[in-house]
Amino acid sequence: MMKHHKLLGIMFIFAIAALITGCGSVSSIEKANNAYDLYQFNTAVEMYKKILTKEKDKKVKAEVTLKVANCYRFMNEYSKAENYYRKVVKMPNSDPIAYYYLGEMLKRQEKYEDAIIAFKDYIREVPGDPVGETALKSAEDAIQWKKEKTRYVVEPFKIVNSKANDFALMYYRKGAFVFTSDREESTGGNLYDWTMQKHTDIYFIEPEGKSTTKYKKPALIDEDQIVNTKFNEGVVTFDSRFNTMYYTQCNDASGKGHNCRIFVIRKKGKVWGEPEVLGFCTDSFTMYGHPSLSPDGKKLYFVSDMEGGYGGLDIWMATYVKRGKTWGDPVNLGPVINTTGDEMFPFAYTNDRLYFSSNGHPGMGGLDIFYSDKVDDVWTKPVNMKSPVNSGGDDFAVIVEKGGTIAKGYRGYFSSNRPGSKGDDIYQFYMTPLEYTLSGTVFNLKTKEVIPDATVTLTINDTFRVAVKTDASGGYKFQLAPENEYSVDAFKKFFFDSEIKYVSTVGLEFSEDFVRDLYLDPFLPVDVELQGIYYDLDKYTLRPESMVVLDSLYNIMMKHPYIVIEIGSHTDCRASVEYNQKLSENRAKAVTDYLEYRGIPPDRMQAIGYGESQIANGCTCEGNEGPGLDCTEEQHQQNRRTTFRIIRTDYVYPDEYKDRLDQYQREHQLGDYAPAKTMPKEQRKRYEEQENQQEQEPEDE
Repeated sequence: MMKHHKLLGIMFIFAIAALITGCGSVSSIEKANNAYDLYQFNTAVEMYKKILTKEKDKKVKAEVTLKVANCYRFMNEYSKAENYYRKVVKMPNSDPIAYYYLGEMLKRQEKYEDAIIAFKDYIREVPGDPVGETALKSAEDAIQWKKEKTRYVVEPFKIVNSKANDFALMYYRKGAFVFTSDREESTGGNLYDWTMQKHTDIYFIEPEGKSTTKYKKPALIDEDQIVNTKFNEGVVTFDSRFNTMYYTQCNDASGKGHNCRIFVIRKKGKVWGEPEVLGFCTDSFTMYGHPSLSPDGKKLYFVSDMEGGYGGLDIWMATYVKRGKTWGDPVNLGPVINTTGDEMFPFAYTNDRLYFSSNGHPGMGGLDIFYSDKVDDVWTKPVNMKSPVNSGGDDFAVIVEKGGTIAKGYRGYFSSNRPGSKGDDIYQFYMTPLEYTLSGTVFNLKTKEVIPDATVTLTINDTFRVAVKTDASGGYKFQLAPENEYSVDAFKKFFFDSEIKYVSTVGLEFSEDFVRDLYLDPFLPVDVELQGIYYDLDKYTLRPESMVVLDSLYNIMMKHPYIVIEIGSHTDCRASVEYNQKLSENRAKAVTDYLEYRGIPPDRMQAIGYGESQIANGCTCEGNEGPGLDCTEEQHQQNRRTTFRIIRTDYVYPDEYKDRLDQYQREHQLGDYAPAKTMPKEQRKRYEEQENQQEQEPEDE
């Protein structure tokens, strides 16, 4: 057990201690064992070490050395514990559990490679024990987790931490906090045998005025010793109004109790009323503690070793019975959450997300912090928060601020005795905001020169659009948001539109800068083939699939209303020259007729039929002569083509067609309707609502 189990896993059996002290002569080992059994490890370890200087029996010496190692382990002096476990494993016929605890002590110091060796030794000595396999995997995972990229930043919460043990911070009213500490100011004159420090009390710390960074000196939550007694209190939770507090108290105010129980106390004005023990804390030898109230006040999560659990300490839940104004029978959260180890310090972030600490699930050291979501009333597999939130030490009692999002990140606090701590210390954590950018340069496709003053349009989820102009060096840049799909393209007068490039931030866990260069093809007086224009044999009626291709030409003409084009139609060499000429003229006119039907003024187009006069690949023929007779059907198809050519760039739209042009530009955000650098207010509002819906954690019920 860990030092901070003192509010749950330890009973102060002073009567038994007095009885032992009053007994007659007992051996040195018996005295040391008695101190050990009473969790007086500081006393026991010195007794055992004296015994080792005189003991000759190898078996006894191995047992005592193991006890010394255990004492240092319980006292969280991991380096000393490691030293003594190494001595044990070298002794003949030593308990193989020493290999396991050696690995654990190495893990606590984050010596994971050495821990792997120790756990493999334990598996060799005790094959088939799942505890060894789990420990080995946790050490291997820890090595990987420390290498992984993370958004978390962890810092000591210095305004609270002292030379003593400070842990289990909880939010209080008006920016204040409540926490548990065994600092010198705690009530009670006796020292706690395990830590040789004062017993724990509940403290609060409040900000100086409206400051969010400066705080007054921590003080006891009550000066009348209604809440705090001479024995251990701590680990609290409040209702939403901060008028009702649930907390853990061990051994009763008299010190004669043999367990820890959960009390509730209500504030009347500025004074706390009388504490009452919760109704389900009925067994005098069962541990109850670490309460956490759900945001809606309907569920109370807590820790207990009551019957029906899965191992050591489990997390249980009681539901408030409104009619009886009491808490119902506790229900174990089940084997997904609870293990054969200890699950402790639950924190109900929302009604459907629970944070907690465990040494039973694979972790990096002692207690690790996990979270689980309740989906369809079933808890999901717990997720380890990994490094740097978790460490080789004990990491526990996490709380998380409301209002976090994927983009902004989450903030909170937790307790740890990791390397660098002065015992149990409180740490704050936050996540660096997710920041995504999309940038690039617009180039001339032919010359590779940069193109300034081009319009670059960003389309978000096929719905919203924003646009910027490229700078003097052809560059552009957009800020992106998480969990969105984007496309980007460039446009400029006298150029064909660029290819559309795509970017997605969906599922990305870390910030990223995307680069997408865009290329604009300049208008040149050359033929551009319209791929995909097909006609039935000897027909000039457009097929449906051809209309899709012509729609793209229609869009080019509407985006560039100043151009005049020539539509050219070509045939292969088969059939007579006269026939092919007439067929090509009809096919070219079919194209211009379709575009005119779509709304293009007829004087913006010239339909030219070239027949077989411009064979592209040498497949010429006339009658039964010519190389074209030996060409394949694929080669003939290359000659049956439709092209367009820009022949003027000074067209002025007639009044009767301006309404159609204006409608198109409005719908496609062109010309006077081009997207702004930022979205219009209403569009931005809809976009942010969509973004928040994707990012927010489940709302409280």
